[in-house]
Amino acid sequence: ATFFGSLMNGANEVPVEGGPAVGDKDGHALALMRIQGNEVSYAFTFTGVQTPTLGHLHKGVKGVNGDVKIPFFTEKLEDG
Repeated sequence: ATFFGSLMNGANEVPVEGGPAVGDKDGHALALMRIQGNEVSYAFTFTGVQTPTLGHLHKGVKGVNGDVKIPFFTEKLEDG
């Protein structure tokens, strides 16, 4: 298995070109991922953000909203 961890900052969220502003600029999150074969397991914890409406990974360079490569959830999470 391969493991990844990331500290995320809402100020780094990049909007779709020509799209609306995105993200909670004061928000922070910790993402942990485990990749084994074709399976990706993940856990997120966050603070300073409203309930997330979707989650995915993009492939791209810093400052660019690249293509979505791994969708995690496509509907708003339940509060709580």
